[in-house]
Amino acid sequence: MGFRIAQVTDTHIGKEGEYPYGVDVRANFMRILKDIEALGPDLIVHTGDMVFRDPDEGIYRWIKRQLDPLSIPYYAISGNHDDSAVMKEVFALPGELRSGRWYTAMLKEGIQLLFLDSGVGDIDGEQLQWLGKRLKERVDAHIVFVHHPVLEAGVPYMEANYRLANQEQLRKILGSAGSEVYVFCGHYHVHRTSTQGHIHQHITPSCFFQIDAHREDFGIDHYRIGWRMIEWQDGLLRHYVRYHDGVVLQSEQSAD
Repeated sequence: MGFRIAQVTDTHIGKEGEYPYGVDVRANFMRILKDIEALGPDLIVHTGDMVFRDPDEGIYRWIKRQLDPLSIPYYAISGNHDDSAVMKEVFALPGELRSGRWYTAMLKEGIQLLFLDSGVGDIDGEQLQWLGKRLKERVDAHIVFVHHPVLEAGVPYMEANYRLANQEQLRKILGSAGSEVYVFCGHYHVHRTSTQGHIHQHITPSCFFQIDAHREDFGIDHYRIGWRMIEWQDGLLRHYVRYHDGVVLQSEQSAD
């Protein structure tokens, strides 16, 4: 017995005919979905920043039209460019909004899957309290999906400007869990792994472009895109990133 989850993050889909930074983000997304469909996971999780800049119901509905024909269940959590309320309505996410946030939990073959909402840049107190109770559950492990990283990752531009506001508070709560905690996130547009105690963090590459992690100012490293397959089988967690060439119409190295 086991399960497989495809994690997609930071697609930054624009309006029809819009090519942010010269990238055909819609074509990138379709390329990723074709690969995911061929491998047939049990679940797809989008860990936020579905849209390019501002939440747009029309863009969310376009994304839904691409996901629905795959016949693979999917969840979507909010990134800093998203709107949790609109996403919940468009994607028919289960449960209720709590103080404008959407977060939930799922038990799957002895593993607790936790979906957090850091869309406005922090994890609010009500959500932290809920999480603390969930982490006391007796399970084999916790797999946490959240947009913002929890541990330091060595990405100076993002960590100086766009880190989770209460990162340390969330890290302490995750560290109190009685089982291993595997965090799968995005936001930084890099591929990085960090471990502290029994918290194991894996940042998945963006489906837009990857940031130069060695610079203190903004810079694009490359336009390769990726997604992550997460597999749980017989007590063993495996995961890997699959890369693809991004569809680039022109290269623009300066930030807007």
